[in-house]
Amino acid sequence: ISDRDPYANHIVIGDGAGFHHKEGQDNESKIPDNIHILTLPPYSPERNPSEQLWDIIKDGICNIAYDNMDALETALIRELKRFWEDGRKAFALIGDGYLLTKLNVI
Repeated sequence: ISDRDPYANHIVIGDGAGFHHKEGQDNESKIPDNIHILTLPPYSPERNPSEQLWDIIKDGICNIAYDNMDALETALIRELKRFWEDGRKAFALIGDGYLLTKLNVI
């Protein structure tokens, strides 16, 4: 992530699993300066943007019997396309609560 865009600040959202890196740990020296880890509070999947994204995406692909994996992949791309074409939709997954406050601090 750091090498792809070394001049940007990158935020990595972690779920707090014990084996994941956390901001401020001794292993931080291994994490490039332009990468910041935002660890979610315990038991808070509703604050994880990927959980919110999946909830939206599955509405568009569930209850359909796909002929093969290519057909499923096509359906997933169709659903995801709107998020990479319009950054505001992706930003809406963050909302205006906990994550936005934490991101502003970083």
